[in-house]
Amino acid sequence: MGEVSYSVYLIHSPVGIVIFDVVMGPNPTTSVTEVMGWLLGVTAIITLLSWLSHRFFELPTCRMVIAAGKRVQPELAPPPEK
Repeated sequence: MGEVSYSVYLIHSPVGIVIFDVVMGPNPTTSVTEVMGWLLGVTAIITLLSWLSHRFFELPTCRMVIAAGKRVQPELAPPPEK
C-alpha cells in the first residue's frame, strides 16, 4: 500500500464525492448496512484506480524523468556493470 499511497490520496476524494453524491443524493435515506456496503465498494474502486494510476502513470513518468536526467548529466548515471 505504501507505493500507491499518493495515488490513493489523489483519487479518494473525487471518487468518494462522485459516488456518494450519485448514490445518496441530497437526502440520504439509506441504512447503515447499505452505507457500509457502499464504503467497501468505494474502497475497492479507489484501491484499483490508485494501483492503475501508479502502474501506468507514476512509474513510467518516474522512469522518464530519471532517463532524462541521465542524458542531461551522465556523470550521475550509475557505472555500467561488467
